[in-house]
Amino acid sequence: MVGLAARAAIVSRVFQESQRATLLSLTEMLAWDTDRLRATLRLYLLADAGLVPPEQLPRIVAAALRGGVTAVQLRAKEATTLELLELARSLMDVCQEADVPFIINDRVDVALAAGADGAHVGHIGEEDL
Repeated sequence: MVGLAARAAIVSRVFQESQRATLLSLTEMLAWDTDRLRATLRLYLLADAGLVPPEQLPRIVAAALRGGVTAVQLRAKEATTLELLELARSLMDVCQEADVPFIINDRVDVALAAGADGAHVGHIGEEDL
């Protein structure tokens, strides 16, 4: 169990990181026409840390990108905030090398802190946030 002081430090670190993050890429994506958006989202990978060990995800995502994946979404329901942030940064590097959008599932705070291109926030009726 993580103590209260450790949790407060994690929240503070994520907040500080998110203050430095930029939404430039998101703003750019909003200006895209329909054809460009369709091409970018043609083959969408949901990289789920619940299906493979998280430490293997960067290698698996890199292989998927070489195979033609055009967008990546990270899902890690069981990860702590710090674990998710570290994994997100690692995958963000892989995606940036391939010039592919990177999206984080449910956690806007982590998406901002990692510099991701976006966040998937579920749908009406979901309590993921």
